[in-house]
Amino acid sequence: FQAEDGIRDLVRSRGLGDVYKRQVLDTAGSASGLAPALKDADFVLMPVRPSRLDIVAARPTLQALVGLGLRERLALVLNQCPPPPSPRTSAYAAQLRALGVLAEPGIIHRVDHQDALATGLGVTEFAPGSQAAEEVRALWAWIDGKMRAAPAR
Repeated sequence: FQAEDGIRDLVRSRGLGDVYKRQVLDTAGSASGLAPALKDADFVLMPVRPSRLDIVAARPTLQALVGLGLRERLALVLNQCPPPPSPRTSAYAAQLRALGVLAEPGIIHRVDHQDALATGLGVTEFAPGSQAAEEVRALWAWIDGKMRAAPAR
């Protein structure tokens, strides 16, 4: 789907005028058929759980993205993480950080996410003062910083 945010600040909208458009593709963890949609992406964020199976399943998609020249415009975010301290989450985060593909912070598995989804809201709307909402805002700030640092295309 395509979401349009009414961002009127030309600096924040990267010069796109009155509306900054984001296109979100939510697909199965497979690279097949995604190349045409992703080759012109400004940024690709892949959620993965802190598990060996998720990391291994993401590998073909990552390889396809790198092959499309998106190496500097992609990241993985650890999602549905157990509450800290979690040796498993820490180990996978360290590996992804060393590869330069870790989006931070990871998203902890919290009930607020489920409750928000059940009401048709995002967690920042449902529980704006919650830890879950703060994590999502921090992740968006990280993404924004990464996109601003990317060379203009």
